[in-house]
Amino acid sequence: MYNMYASTHFYNTSPKKLFFPFHYKPQTRISFLSPPTSTHNIMSNLGEKLSNTVNSYIGGAKQTVGDAIGNPTMAGEGAAQKTQAEVAQQAADAKAHAEGVGNTVQGKLQKATGSLTGNTSLEAKGHANVAKGEIQKNV
Repeated sequence: MYNMYASTHFYNTSPKKLFFPFHYKPQTRISFLSPPTSTHNIMSNLGEKLSNTVNSYIGGAKQTVGDAIGNPTMAGEGAAQKTQAEVAQQAADAKAHAEGVGNTVQGKLQKATGSLTGNTSLEAKGHANVAKGEIQKNV
C-alpha cells in the first residue's frame, strides 16, 4: 500500500517493495520471428492506390478540359496533379514491394527455424508471412 504525504512526498508503507513514484514498464523484446500483426499495410496500400488513381484521372481530365477551352493554367495544373499522383503511386508500389520482400524473408526464416526445431506453430507463422509478403509484392 502506498500513501501520499503533503502532496509531494511519497512513501511506502510496505517495507518489502521498492517504490517508484511513476509507472515502470520493462522493455519488451522484439524478435524477428514474431508473427504478422495485421493486414493494415496491405489495406493502406490499396487506399493509396485508389487515391492516386483518382487524382491521376482528375488531373488528366483537368488537363484535357484546359487544353480544350484554351486555358493553359488549368491544363498545367491538371498535368501537375496527374504527374504528382503517378509519382506517389510509384513510391507506394516500391514501399509495398519492399515490405513484401521483408515479410517473405521473415516467413522463410520462420519456416526454416520451425522446421529445424520441430516447432509447427512457428513453421505455420512462416507460411503465413510468406503468403502475406507475396500478396504485398503483388498489390
